[in-house]
Amino acid sequence: MATATPNAATTDLTKAGKCLQGDALRPALEASLDHALENIAHNFAVSATAAGDAWVERKQPTGDWPLLVKSGRLASSVLGDAAGLAGNVPINSEGQSEHVRIVEDDHALIASTVPYAATHEHGDPSRNIPQRQFMGVDGECVGRIVETIADQVEKLLGEALGK
Repeated sequence: MATATPNAATTDLTKAGKCLQGDALRPALEASLDHALENIAHNFAVSATAAGDAWVERKQPTGDWPLLVKSGRLASSVLGDAAGLAGNVPINSEGQSEHVRIVEDDHALIASTVPYAATHEHGDPSRNIPQRQFMGVDGECVGRIVETIADQVEKLLGEALGK
């Protein structure tokens, strides 16, 4: 560890570093997940990827419901209560929620455990199922996430450094 030279002018940023440890960013990560969920809900609503590319249409029309939302199970498993179906988050055969929302001290995650979620997200050429990517966020959402985290960091540093 470096030490200050006697009679040197110094600025100690130890408090700045410490204020960002532990669960300090958790509120920003929670809010960032909410931004991502809004964007993913939009993807389902417009049947398109976060980049705006329309999902491949069905080869044979099987009904008049939008792609990937016949029962609402997939969207609800990803969006949770944000799907506008509060209390209708799917439960698997083991009694566990199929909606996964994890916020730790240093990361956040949204996932679905619905068995066919990955098949639709990535496609399955061996079964002739096209990719219909519903996860992901667009550039505008990334900007909101960056702003949310930057605001939290600025707030924490201001408090730590007395600004």
